[in-house]
Amino acid sequence: MKKSYIIILLVILIGISLVNVAWGFFTGGGKEEVQIDREQFEHVEIDTTNADIQIHVTDSRPYVELVNKQKYDLQVEVKGKSLDIEVDEPWFNWFSFDFSFRTPKLNVYLPKEMYETIEVKTNNGKIDVNGLEVKELNTETNNGRIVVKDVISSTIYTDSNNGKVILENITGKIIGETHNGDIIITKDVIDQPMELETHNGDVTVQTKKEPENVTYHFKTHNGEVTVFGSEYFNPVVGNGENLIQLRTHNGNITVKKQ
Repeated sequence: MKKSYIIILLVILIGISLVNVAWGFFTGGGKEEVQIDREQFEHVEIDTTNADIQIHVTDSRPYVELVNKQKYDLQVEVKGKSLDIEVDEPWFNWFSFDFSFRTPKLNVYLPKEMYETIEVKTNNGKIDVNGLEVKELNTETNNGRIVVKDVISSTIYTDSNNGKVILENITGKIIGETHNGDIIITKDVIDQPMELETHNGDVTVQTKKEPENVTYHFKTHNGEVTVFGSEYFNPVVGNGENLIQLRTHNGNITVKKQ
């Protein structure tokens, strides 16, 4: 009797999986768009279980778009001064098998204003942030690449358990970490502090000209360290006010011109 119940349960679960696969195949994943009233929000919080996230600048009213929606739930709400965006996976998806190979993609379009904080989290997915002005930016993914470009900020935090971190043309103190992946920073001038660490990967800082006011603090357990092509360099340049702290357990550390 117990075996019969188990067989019936397995048949039900397989049936749910087949329905989900068929739905995703015939609907192409689906798409949902939510327009946001142009209320004055200063904080943005984005939280997803499994989605790629892209944040763009728009000249029009803010809105959110979920592509390849499938069975995911999109929730958008302005609470006081905070815009909260969530993409949740329904419980019945836990028992399904996804053969569509389409990761949901969350596009967030924000007016180009100065925000107090923007926090972006996904358990599994890439994060791309472009062209924003924000006092504090925090990006975090368990499995995926993080790319931040053309962002003006006081402090930028990036954290990926498994994925590359790429920061280009940004302003502000940088604190970045990945457990498995390279970290690449590209800036015209190194004139603000940065703390970068990877457990397995290279750390590379590219700039148009050599810095004039930094202190270098580098550490690698297994790899080479070079600053503008040389293994021998002065750890303090100028007054040494901006600490450039780069660490990797297994990889090279390189500071070079673009």
